[in-house]
Amino acid sequence: MCCNTRIPSNQYTSLRTFSRSQYFQDQRYLKGRFMFLRHRASLQRQRAAEGQSNLAYRNSLKKHMQTAHTRPFRCIFAPYGCDGTFGSRNEWKRHINSQHLCLSFWRCNLGTCTSDPERPNLFNRKDLFTQHLRRMHCPVKKGTKGPELTQWNATLDAVRHRCFVVRRDPPPRSGCGFCNKVFEHDGGWEECLEHIGRHFENKAEAEALSAAGGGGCSSPTPSTSSTSMEAGLEAREDPILRAWLIDEGLIGWNEAGTKMVVLVKGCEDALALGNDANEGESRSHPQDEDDEDADADAEGEEAT
Repeated sequence: MCCNTRIPSNQYTSLRTFSRSQYFQDQRYLKGRFMFLRHRASLQRQRAAEGQSNLAYRNSLKKHMQTAHTRPFRCIFAPYGCDGTFGSRNEWKRHINSQHLCLSFWRCNLGTCTSDPERPNLFNRKDLFTQHLRRMHCPVKKGTKGPELTQWNATLDAVRHRCFVVRRDPPPRSGCGFCNKVFEHDGGWEECLEHIGRHFENKAEAEALSAAGGGGCSSPTPSTSSTSMEAGLEAREDPILRAWLIDEGLIGWNEAGTKMVVLVKGCEDALALGNDANEGESRSHPQDEDDEDADADAEGEEAT
């Protein structure tokens, strides 16, 4: 149709009426669509909040089950008579390093703590030593605040550094009792513990999935398949670590000479084995034992 062709009035009227009707229909549709999208977005936000709440609950429940019930981390000194089990990896590592290896400790040399050299006040954790200082040696009355307390707190780092004793260095070589992987580089001991800890976590997860019938997964993912392989595994004795423990005097034969047992349980036993710890070397404090950021699940006691 040519642009200059005039539309008959009857057709123009019907066209104009149709456009107005369509306009209102579009408005109603758009309004309804807007209300639908807004309602759907509200539901999505609500479900997302519920999902986050459920996730937090599941994580909390998982931590509770590990800490109070399953306690999947088994002490690597189990072949030598230690039956300790732990709910968290940090607690498990702290037990091994402080109770069995006794890599370091804090010996208080303030006030009456030095009156009996035969029975020194020893602490296997930095936060416990700090609690001892504040409870027994703080010159400010408990509950009071002021510049005197602030000044005394500023001296704590120097006291902790002075009282810190290194008993021995970590094992230079160690291996995994699950997969026989060997760690013999700088920082290898810490990496070895992290590696073994992941095996214990995978083992606990695999056993939980097995008890639940596989969690309803007909075709497990590669990560699930690799985790399920851990279900029947048990940590074996590490012959590399065993040789080092014998050289350090941390394990030895029992009285009957039938099996190797733990000889050292805590820093007091380590100190009793030799007086060389009296001249221990002061070093920087381990970061994982900071008294301000100590784990809530830590269960250490004073070695006094």
